[in-house]
Amino acid sequence: PQGGIAWTLATMPRYSYRLYAIPIGPQFTGYIKEQCEFFNDLSPNVRKLLQCKTHPQDYGWHLKQQLQEHCQDLCFTEQHITKLLQKSRLVVATYNATTFLEALSYNYPTVLFFDTATWELSECGKSFFNHLEEVKIFHKTPESAALHVNTIADNISAWWEDTQLQKLRKEFCMQYALRADNWQDIWADFLKKMLR
Repeated sequence: PQGGIAWTLATMPRYSYRLYAIPIGPQFTGYIKEQCEFFNDLSPNVRKLLQCKTHPQDYGWHLKQQLQEHCQDLCFTEQHITKLLQKSRLVVATYNATTFLEALSYNYPTVLFFDTATWELSECGKSFFNHLEEVKIFHKTPESAALHVNTIADNISAWWEDTQLQKLRKEFCMQYALRADNWQDIWADFLKKMLR
């Protein structure tokens, strides 16, 4: 509860080499702009808690420099992502990938935002993300995410421990981020059923 706020950022190659639902090539500049909007919509007290974790691979975007130009006094961290998440009161994830899935599966308070026009969702995934949006885990705009973070920063547990939020988080994790000690048995049973 006394930790900082882990803000995790993505990176993408400057030139497309395969097609999937991510910002491709110059679309990534829109992603960077959204991150600056998020930061600048945070209250000064919340900004002080933010620890920005960029991806180790930069692909020539000079992301840190771009953020420093537009985000006054932004604090970066080189801490390993696992340790950073463990020490943080809140995880702010900005892309549809592993970081937010792991954070949710470990029940770390998580706010996720990304533009669904570039990080497209599958038809079956949309209903799950709609549920996350209902409980303010998922946001489609940086402004919405920043407003929510401003609101909850001083008492995250009051929001995160809500019964409905936890129910929807568990349902989402059952579908997309299942953690289980007996994962081998679960996979074996699944594969046996598929073979029948």
